[in-house]
Amino acid sequence: MIRSACKKIGKSAFVESLLFHQQENSSSVWFVEIDPKRIKHITLIPESSDSLTGEDAYTGVCSGLWNYAKRPFKNHSFYRAVSDILNNEPYHHTAIYKKVNQGRISEKEALRITKKLKWLMNILPNTGYLSQYQLGKMDQTSFLGDIEFPEHEIIVGLDSNGDFVRLAGGKHRLAVAQQVGIERIPAILSIVHENAIDMLPAKRRLVKGDPEDFRPISASGIYAVNMPATL
Repeated sequence: MIRSACKKIGKSAFVESLLFHQQENSSSVWFVEIDPKRIKHITLIPESSDSLTGEDAYTGVCSGLWNYAKRPFKNHSFYRAVSDILNNEPYHHTAIYKKVNQGRISEKEALRITKKLKWLMNILPNTGYLSQYQLGKMDQTSFLGDIEFPEHEIIVGLDSNGDFVRLAGGKHRLAVAQQVGIERIPAILSIVHENAIDMLPAKRRLVKGDPEDFRPISASGIYAVNMPATL
């Protein structure tokens, strides 16, 4: 039922009201630094939905079925593909290639994804996971409500259990970061379930609309190193 509702978002105001109920006078967005392994789920709501990103996106404290519209990130093909690569599985046996056999993606796309994952697996253990601020990509922006943010930063929600749900951006990097020992990553926290208000991450900064809101939180700049701008 929830999966079906997610497919109808944007076409039905009723469905959207079931998925999101924003608390009045609540629209805060946070820039946070978190353990990537705490992002346990990925939303079933299409990340292109106006409800997740864009000027009409929900932000701040939100109850609703979005809290249940999710699946384990470990089941995502990118996560399983990284695991396959780490276990030296033959390419034609990987989770990505299985999508070719199922007719869901082309072999060209499968090769592109695999190449990107392998590149990240080589890079991230040496450089850490860089924010878009550190990559010098602050000129590429989108909106979360009235907040302008770096376009390719990972966006998460905080569910009622205090676990993070990946909402948009960064799937390749997250799949790799969770499996190669990356301890902290930057992210944008856009929605918080009403039961998790007291579970906000310790390392956070309220986003007020200034590009400097997205600078590294840790004074040591633990992931402040140079990385090719193609990430």
